[in-house]
Amino acid sequence: MKGSKIRIVGFRSVVGGALALLIVLAPALVIPETISVLPPPEASKIVAVRNTTVQDNVVSGELLNLSSHRVRDVELLVRNIWHWNNEFRPGANAPGAADYYTVRAEISSGATERFSYSGLTPLPARSDGYFETVVTVAGFTEIKEAMPERKNADDWKPVS
Repeated sequence: MKGSKIRIVGFRSVVGGALALLIVLAPALVIPETISVLPPPEASKIVAVRNTTVQDNVVSGELLNLSSHRVRDVELLVRNIWHWNNEFRPGANAPGAADYYTVRAEISSGATERFSYSGLTPLPARSDGYFETVVTVAGFTEIKEAMPERKNADDWKPVS
């Protein structure tokens, strides 16, 4: 019986070691050209947020795809920024809030897509400041099709 326990422990350590090795090597398996991280100013050059309005705790607007490729699953950061009337003597707790919202649509190059988000919590009515609602692009997926292989000019053959 003692020998079988050693085998099980040995088997588990082999499996555990293999999983640890996979976790360490997995990032190397991702092709670097397929994933890129852009700072917000760069992301807004690819997908722009336009014509945003806020009415009855509903934020709406449109997304414009400025890239030469299709984009999908645009993630928006919706922020209710609190501004104190007296910034030199602010209160104890600013009631600002933020939330993420994903627009699950595919947007062709140069096209627009309307969005409407109603997940905001109702904003309190206060006299010591005001809210500013700002919508920015937090992320998206850009769909790049593989380019067809171009033939070399030296590969042509005369027609006979």
